[in-house]
Amino acid sequence: MITKPLLLAALSLGTFVSSAAVAAENRIPVFAHYMTCFAATPEFYQREVELARRYGIDGFALNCGEWKELRPDGKIKETSYVRSADSLYEAAKISGPDFKLFFSPDWTGPFIRTQSDLNIGDMVRRYYDHPNQFRHEGNAFFSGYGGRVANYDAPITKLRNEGLKITLVPFPSQAQHPMTWSFEKVLDLLPENGPFDGIFRFTCDGTVQEIIDVNATARRATLHRKKLYMAGVVPAYNSPNLRDFGGMRGYTAMWEGLIRDRPDFVEIVTWNDYNEDSNLMPYRWKSGKLASDKRYFNRDESFLDVTAFYSAWLHNRVRPEIVQDKLYFAYRTRSRALTKVWDEKEKKWDDLRFSRYPYDQIHDDVRDQVYVTAFLTAPAEVEIVQGDRTERFPLLAGIAFAETALRPGFTPQVRLIRQKDVLIDVSGRREVVSEPTVENSVQAYHLANRLWMSGAAVDKPAHSFALGDKVLKPGSEPLVIEAKNPGNALHNFRLTYKNAGPREARVTLYADGAPGAEGNFPHYFPLTLPPTGEAFRTISFFWSTWDANTRFTVRSDFSEDPKTQTVDFNDFGEVTLRTLALIPVPIAKSAPAPKLNHPELVTIPGGEFVMGGDQGEPDERPARKVRLSPFALGKYEVTNEEFERFMPEHRSMRDSFSWRDREPVIYVSWTMAVKYCNFLSRENGLTPAYEEKTGALIENADGFRLPTEAEWEYAASGRGENRVYPWGNEPPSPDRGNFQLGASLDPDHRRNSANAAGGVRVVGDYLAGSSRDGVMDLAGNVAEWCTDTYRDYPTDGVTTDPVGTLTSPHRTIRGGSWGYYNHSQRNRDREFNSGGYGGYIYLGFRVALPKAGIEKLKP
Repeated sequence: MITKPLLLAALSLGTFVSSAAVAAENRIPVFAHYMTCFAATPEFYQREVELARRYGIDGFALNCGEWKELRPDGKIKETSYVRSADSLYEAAKISGPDFKLFFSPDWTGPFIRTQSDLNIGDMVRRYYDHPNQFRHEGNAFFSGYGGRVANYDAPITKLRNEGLKITLVPFPSQAQHPMTWSFEKVLDLLPENGPFDGIFRFTCDGTVQEIIDVNATARRATLHRKKLYMAGVVPAYNSPNLRDFGGMRGYTAMWEGLIRDRPDFVEIVTWNDYNEDSNLMPYRWKSGKLASDKRYFNRDESFLDVTAFYSAWLHNRVRPEIVQDKLYFAYRTRSRALTKVWDEKEKKWDDLRFSRYPYDQIHDDVRDQVYVTAFLTAPAEVEIVQGDRTERFPLLAGIAFAETALRPGFTPQVRLIRQKDVLIDVSGRREVVSEPTVENSVQAYHLANRLWMSGAAVDKPAHSFALGDKVLKPGSEPLVIEAKNPGNALHNFRLTYKNAGPREARVTLYADGAPGAEGNFPHYFPLTLPPTGEAFRTISFFWSTWDANTRFTVRSDFSEDPKTQTVDFNDFGEVTLRTLALIPVPIAKSAPAPKLNHPELVTIPGGEFVMGGDQGEPDERPARKVRLSPFALGKYEVTNEEFERFMPEHRSMRDSFSWRDREPVIYVSWTMAVKYCNFLSRENGLTPAYEEKTGALIENADGFRLPTEAEWEYAASGRGENRVYPWGNEPPSPDRGNFQLGASLDPDHRRNSANAAGGVRVVGDYLAGSSRDGVMDLAGNVAEWCTDTYRDYPTDGVTTDPVGTLTSPHRTIRGGSWGYYNHSQRNRDREFNSGGYGGYIYLGFRVALPKAGIEKLKP
């Protein structure tokens, strides 16, 4: 692909075209951790499977705390976990062969721990040949939560001795419970000659940065040991140790870390664990024939929608296009300062800071904020309103964020505005309480401080319903809405209502037609409606519909059965319902990157500029006018994966300075870079640009080569704009590149990397540092070899397409590095080294192509 000038990716980490084909075998599968302890019908499991597939999830990791029990009389009893797994495998089979399952037994279960040979053996044998059993390179995949090496060794070795091929990638136990892992810890947990083929990190408890760091560390360590890594990513964590992920922002950051790291597998933690509430699904399990625990519906399908975006990006290595403006907003309903809670059992007030389970534990990372994440097709403003306080935040196109302090006693309102047009105007689905009450002191499963998430999208409604200002309260006749088949799709539901009472009200929205909805597992969404006074407001949430939906029913549920009181079945309050709108929400998709045999290129028009200067270092003088023909320049520095197509053995040289696929290759000499260019030329039917033995430049060759110094400086300085740096004349800042500037020479500089010396970053990470034409990392990351020999500039001679060919023991290097090499980051700064020297961790390169080569590569 030749990228036209001025076209930039909308994000750092943006769309790239890799020289490696995105083949099916290189597709990283995404699974969700699925707790099988909740027995359900096969139809309900079918709904779960279909919904996961809809959002780009490839399968479930079945977490089983029990399996079979060997009784004292020698008889074997199957637990409900076996029946649940049978139903899940059957549901997956009905769905199709592409949805995969594997087991992740929980070693905290006594039967798993004490009767592992029976239980592990039966899990593997029972589904070994099932068409939906996930296999890695032909082997049945098996994981696990907890357990030491010795726990797995005996049962897995026995199965392997039977001829069963198994890939074992568990999350092993350890004596300590650190938030993150060190490089050495991963190696300790993954014995080189042990039964593990890899390792999994069940990431949930920790800060966002700790979760990103542990995935990166574990990935690097497993690559070092030539083992597999299954990374964890978690949408939210609301267990006893409450964590603040910044609403959706933390989830996006974790995914972007995985896209950089390229693990072998990804497991989302979790799909349905309502104890920790780190789940993707908003649904609650069913108790008997009544909807249960409506208080658990503290968010919608926003996390699933974002999962689809990043899953497509990870699968295809192409960032999906943002085709619809969306907002995701999140907040907690209690300030961290409200520590009083009502102990229903003891009938007294308690303080959650000084009591044990089941209360929340709120630590320093938790903040009282309203968080907004926006996916935008164009720049806009987001407005956050809390009572009489209104704040506006300008947002750029792409993925952007805003946040403001939470204001107790109010329900946040969020508006998206573009050029004075209000595109979205919605309210939160829960009020932020100003004082603790019995009702907001729920203790079970740490509910008092949980995160509430809502989504809203911009489009015309596909279905609109006038509700006639229907009044609902306990005992009212339900409101029935004919749905007219909304289809298998995601919709943004928007309900306009009025609640003139002093407290929140709640009604329940039911939809028929989803798999299992007519049985014990209704398809429903509780609608908690904060007070509005006499005004009407709109709540918004993402919720899936199904082809078989024919009607929606809104009820104020009420039952006198005392059993329902324990599951929070009864609705409450009085509300007036005015309208319901269903806005279609396309689920993100992207096509695989096309197979290219060369790095992505940016075309650079020819022109004239002033090369060098009279005020800089001696080797930058004299300034002279130079004219250049059109050429193409690599948009990114050549990466590890691109270079290793030419020299596979170079993979062994990856280390902490540069280890990811999409990081710039280092430990590469000028001679090696030249041979890589010739390799690219032959692959693409072009004439090699260099003599293979001498490295001499071949005149009029149309193949790939290193840029000349003049071409490099012309592109970096803005094609005649005489920029000091690639982005302009403003001094370097941390958002513009991976560099340390003068600190790289400061003996007192405290670097914050685990590797004391630092290292490179994924190419294209710094959008703000791009050149006029969208060329990335011309400052920072690695300094770059050029074609020219290193000599002083001539005072006369060729000024059209100049290239240094005078005799010299050195080759020229341009562009600043992450460390000391060219640490000024100035465009005119020159460096040099021996062409045969490949030992520097600061040196890499990018490719160039003359106009004749560009013409040949055009489709």
